[in-house]
Amino acid sequence: MRRLVDEHAAGLVFAAEIAEIAKNGSDDDVAAAMERVSAYLAGELEDHFQHEEQTILGELLRSHPEYATLCIAIGKEHGQMRFMLIETSGAGPRRDLALFAHLLTQHTLLENEGLFPVVEKLFSDEQMQEVANFSPRRRPQIPNNAPRTATHQDAARREQWWAEIVEFAKRPGPKSGRIVLLPQYNPELVEEMAKQTGLALFDFQREIMSNYGRNADSIGLEVLDQSLQNRSAEAGILSHNVEALLCVKSKQERSAWLQAFLDADWPNPVLLPISIYQPDVPTTRGDQVLCCEMPGGA
Repeated sequence: MRRLVDEHAAGLVFAAEIAEIAKNGSDDDVAAAMERVSAYLAGELEDHFQHEEQTILGELLRSHPEYATLCIAIGKEHGQMRFMLIETSGAGPRRDLALFAHLLTQHTLLENEGLFPVVEKLFSDEQMQEVANFSPRRRPQIPNNAPRTATHQDAARREQWWAEIVEFAKRPGPKSGRIVLLPQYNPELVEEMAKQTGLALFDFQREIMSNYGRNADSIGLEVLDQSLQNRSAEAGILSHNVEALLCVKSKQERSAWLQAFLDADWPNPVLLPISIYQPDVPTTRGDQVLCCEMPGGA
C-alpha cells in the first residue's frame, strides 16, 4: 500500500497547485495547467487507477460484497476524471481546472479515509502481495501523429501500424467481435481508428450512459449488449468508452462479459478498444484480440 499512499500524497499536492492556478493564475497559466492535467491523467493517474481497479476494487467486491456501494462510487469517480477533460462543463478552462482539482482532492480523501483502512483490515497476505506487486500493463507508445518531429521512419511505423489495425478489423472469421488492446486511453486515436477502418464510431458513454445521469453506474451489462446489437445491425461499428461501464463492474463480471462479447454473433463487425482492463480480456483468442505493440520501441 505504500506506493498508493505516496501517490495519494503527491496527488493532493498536485490538486492544490492546480486549484491555486485556477483561482489566481493568468489565462496562459491556466492553459499550461490544463496541459499538465492531461499529461497527469494519461500517465501517473491512469497507472494509479489501474492499480486500484485491478488489485483492490475487484477483489473487495468479490470477497466483501457489503462494500459494493463504496467500490462503485470509487469506480464512478475514476470514470468521471478520465472523461471530464473530454466532456468539459462548457464554463471555460478555469472552471474545468477548478472542478478537476476539487474532484481529485475529494476522491483521494475518500480513498484515504474510506477505502484504504478497509483494505488493510480485510485483505489477506496474498491479496496484499498482489497489491504490492502490481505493474500497469503498458506497451510502447503509439507513434505521435504530430508532424513537427516526424521522420520518414516514424511515418513508416504509423503506416504499418494502421495497416495492421485495418487488416485485423476486416479479417474474415466465424465471429465478428474484435478487441484491440491499446497502450493507453486515447480518444483521438480511437476516432482516427474509426476513420481508418471505415467503422461507425459508437461512443457508449456519450450516447447511452449520459442519458442515465447520476444513475449511470446502475446500468446492467445487458443494456450494453442490446446497444451493441442495435447499432451493429445497421453497420459495422467501433464501440468507444465501453470501459466507462465496465469500471463499475466486478472483475468477474468484466471477464465474463468480454468472453461473451468474443463468443457472440454480432450482425456486423464490432471493434472494441480496451486500454484499462486488459488483464480481463481472454488471452486465448489471438484471432480476435490484437495487442498494439509497436516495433522498435516506438
